[in-house]
Amino acid sequence: MAQYYTDFSGDTVGARPAGTTLKRSSVEQDFTVELIDGIKQLRNLPDATTSNPRGLSFDGLESAGETEVFTEFRNVNGSNNTPRVILFGIDSPDNEYGLSLEGGFNRMRLYRRIQGAFTAITTFNITIRSDTYYKTKFLCIPGSPNILRAKLWEGEAEPDWQIDETDDNRALTTGWSGLLSFANNTQEARHKSIGIGTNGDPAPTDPVVAGAPTLSKPTATSVSATSIGFKVPVTF
Repeated sequence: MAQYYTDFSGDTVGARPAGTTLKRSSVEQDFTVELIDGIKQLRNLPDATTSNPRGLSFDGLESAGETEVFTEFRNVNGSNNTPRVILFGIDSPDNEYGLSLEGGFNRMRLYRRIQGAFTAITTFNITIRSDTYYKTKFLCIPGSPNILRAKLWEGEAEPDWQIDETDDNRALTTGWSGLLSFANNTQEARHKSIGIGTNGDPAPTDPVVAGAPTLSKPTATSVSATSIGFKVPVTF
C-alpha cells in the first residue's frame, strides 16, 4: 500500500513539477507550476491553439489495485475539456478511466477510453463555477466488474459518493495516474494539490504523516513526511 501527495510548494515556478511525465500530445509549457494568489499551483494552460489530448502522470505511484486520486482544482474558463482526472492510463493506443470536470455543462462525466475510443459511462449534474476551487475524488476498484466512484465538493464537508458505477469492459493491471485535458490555449485549469492512494490506501488530502516512512524516488524537493510542503510517496 502506498500514498503520494504534493502541494507543489517545493517545485520551481515556470517549470513542470518534479517527478512527473508528459503524456499524449503534451509539451513542456502545457503543465507548469505558477505562483497564483501567493501560493504555488499547477497550471494546465496548453501552449497551442489546437485541442489535443495533453496528459501529465505522477511518477510516485502508478494505478495498482484499488486506486484513488484527489485534487483541489479550479476550472478557470468554464471549459468542458479540462480538467480530467485519469486512472489506469495506458498510451499508444490510448486507454483510461477518466473523470471530466465540465464547467460549461456543470457536471462530472465518468468515461472510459479503450483503444482510443471514448465512451461516456454516466454523468452527475453539479455546479462548477469558474471563480471557485473545488475538491474531487475518483476511485477505481479493479474486479469483475470494475467499480468506479467519484465525488465533487466545495469547502470542508466531504459528501458521499455521487457517482457509483460498474464497468466490465477493461481488465486492469497497472497504468498511470494523473491529469488530462483536450483544451487549447484559451482553456485553463489550476490545481492546488494532488493526492494518490494505491492498493487500498485512500488518496491523501493533506501531507502524509507516517512513522518511519520509506521514501522512494526522492527529489531535490523531497523532505520529511512531517513537513508542511513536500512531494513524496510513503509506503507501509
